[in-house]
Amino acid sequence: MNGKRVNAMKTQIVLVCPAARCGEAAQTGLPILRLGLGLDCRGTLIRTMAQTRRPGDFLGLSDFGVTEPVPAAVVRQLLDEAQGAGGIVADFERDHPALHAFLQHLDAACTEAGLPLFVPACRIDCAPNAWAIAPGAASGGCLRDELERGMRARHGRLAVAFEPTRRRFLLPADDPDGESLTESELTALRQRTGAHAFFSRELCANYFTYMDGAQGVFVLFDNPDTLRARLELIQNAGVPYVFAVWEGCEALFNRP
Repeated sequence: MNGKRVNAMKTQIVLVCPAARCGEAAQTGLPILRLGLGLDCRGTLIRTMAQTRRPGDFLGLSDFGVTEPVPAAVVRQLLDEAQGAGGIVADFERDHPALHAFLQHLDAACTEAGLPLFVPACRIDCAPNAWAIAPGAASGGCLRDELERGMRARHGRLAVAFEPTRRRFLLPADDPDGESLTESELTALRQRTGAHAFFSRELCANYFTYMDGAQGVFVLFDNPDTLRARLELIQNAGVPYVFAVWEGCEALFNRP
C-alpha cells in the first residue's frame, strides 16, 4: 500500500457526499449519488434540494416516514427524473407495508426500463430484480468470505456501502454494530489507553483491545492504508458497485 490513488478497475465506484462537496467530488470524474429526492408520509415525491446531475450520476431516494400507499404516478415521475442516470438508489430500510408495495412497483418499472435499482439488503425481498446494498465492512469473521457469500446469494447483483470504520465493542461482542466513535473520540481513546494497534487481514481494518475495569473492549478503525486494502479486496472479490462515502475517503479518489 503505497498511497497511490485507487483505480476503479471493473468495479463501478459511486461517490456519496453532501451537496456542498459534490463539486469537489466531481473533479474525480467518478459518478456521484445525488441526494435530494424523497417520499413524505403521504407518499408524495418531494425535492429537498436543487442539484445539477451529470449523465451517469445516480439518483438517491429517501424515506421521510411513508405511511400511506405511494401513488402510481410517483414511479413514473422517478423514471422521468432518472433519464440518463446510472441508476436509482432507494434508501428504504424501514419495515412498512407501504414501502414494500412501492418497492415492488418501482422494481418492476426499473426492470422494464432497463434501469438499475439499488435497495438495502434487508429489503431485497420486496425488489427481487434489484441490486442489494450490503455493508462493505465486517466486525467479525472474514470480509472476503462474506462478500463471496453475498455475490453467490445475489447471483452477482451485489453492491456495497463503503466508509471508514470507527467502532467500539464490549467483549464478548453480541452486537455486530457496536458503538460508533467520532474521529476525535477515537484519538482520545487511543491516547488514554496507550493500546498498540494491529492490522486484521480478515477484516481489512486496524484494531486494538483494552480493559475498562473488568470489561474487555475491542476497537475497530480505519486509516487511509486500511481503506485502500479493503477497497482492493472488494474489487478483487468482483463486487460490481461500490457506494463510497466521500468524507473520510477523499484521499483514495482525489486526482494526483
